[in-house]
Amino acid sequence: MGIERAKVAAPSKCRTGECGYCRSRLISGDVFIPEDTDGRRAADKIHGYIHPCASFPISDIVIEIPKE
Repeated sequence: MGIERAKVAAPSKCRTGECGYCRSRLISGDVFIPEDTDGRRAADKIHGYIHPCASFPISDIVIEIPKE
């Protein structure tokens, strides 16, 4: 289930993963992020940050969503 379908309020502007406004830390679980739409910085990838608007959970996940 996606973040919107789960009715989780997360900050969003572009809804395509390009702007980084929804940048959130993946605490646990796995997500699929298509390479051609992965707008994360290299440091974000290393430190476990995702853009939930453009990430697809492939297991149960726990994320830390920033406040707007």
